[in-house]
Amino acid sequence: MPQGLEHGRVDHGPYQGNLGNYAWPNRDDIDNPRAPDWYRERHDHDPEGTELLADPETGETVPKPGCFFGINANRLDPAWYHQEGFIAGGDWESAYLLQHKHLASDCIDLATERENAKEYLIGSINRYLDMGVDALRIDIVKRIDRDNLLEYVNAWKAHKPELFVFGENLVKGYDWGAWAATTTSPHIRPWWYTRLGDDPHDPESGRDSGFPQLDFGLFSTFRDNLSRGSFDGVGRALEMNWIYGNAPSWSPSCRITTWARTTTFAFASRVSSGWRRPPNLLWTVHGIPCLYFGEEIEFMKGTPQDIIGNDDTLENTGRAYFGDRIDDAYIAETQNHSLYRHIQRLNRIRRAIPAVQKTPHGPARRVGLWPLLRPRLERWRELRHRRG
Repeated sequence: MPQGLEHGRVDHGPYQGNLGNYAWPNRDDIDNPRAPDWYRERHDHDPEGTELLADPETGETVPKPGCFFGINANRLDPAWYHQEGFIAGGDWESAYLLQHKHLASDCIDLATERENAKEYLIGSINRYLDMGVDALRIDIVKRIDRDNLLEYVNAWKAHKPELFVFGENLVKGYDWGAWAATTTSPHIRPWWYTRLGDDPHDPESGRDSGFPQLDFGLFSTFRDNLSRGSFDGVGRALEMNWIYGNAPSWSPSCRITTWARTTTFAFASRVSSGWRRPPNLLWTVHGIPCLYFGEEIEFMKGTPQDIIGNDDTLENTGRAYFGDRIDDAYIAETQNHSLYRHIQRLNRIRRAIPAVQKTPHGPARRVGLWPLLRPRLERWRELRHRRG
């Protein structure tokens, strides 16, 4: 709701007066007057969704193994979609192939670098920004070339200057340097999207992009060490803080920190008052702390963070949380949880002390020595790579 305006007095375009009843537990929009007739009919005679649907492209019934709608890649419009086929095993480490192949038969690759795609996508998101959306999370940013993706980010920011945009990019290491000396191209690593330089050997070769990224290197360090009752490896992860750029406005850092849900739980069982230590560290590290819904109440304490084996199901992990603890019936209990209240105190500390938010961690880097040290470091990395 724009500041100074009242509910019911804002023009929401095609959604004006046509929203579904989101207080209804099922929330499937059947009461929306814009819902198509086929949807209403399907809802009435098959409310559980047990009947198969017909694929409008092939006439086959779906779902079928491997995909939902079968896509014939040879019939995709080349003006809108890439034509390099479907991604294979080794393609995940190549920036070009990762960014030009279809992910699956029901996840085809839009040619985001073309002007028609830019106009459509930028205009679509601008519509949501006009409706009141004030932050965007972009998933799997490595699937789009950095410079191309920044065209979108900067266009949305220009449309709504106070907008906060950040990216998710599950590449856990911090490596930089030549392709041959690394296991994964530096051009798809999270730090690359926080920088504008063109030299993968030197993350500081260009100014900051203003596009923060989730720090999966620190995330995996928390998961693999704190969950076993140890801070081992955390210092080394923090030493890589410099590799991320610093966003100029909303984000204190172009690195957003997170920890695995089971970290707190497993650690608490090993160390007295240990459950406080992971959030204490996370809330005082340079960057924006990030936690899963449910972490603040120790949801599914002691369970795996996510599905691991072929026979695992979501209900046996810490992932399937739908926010019922913020309903009226539970909110008082939630807000009285000891970890919830501890995180509240940490938030007050961060708000009161800007240095906690913005002071970089890790060793000071002497720029004058860096040109001398870099060739030795690259040589060491090359030798390590050859030895496997």
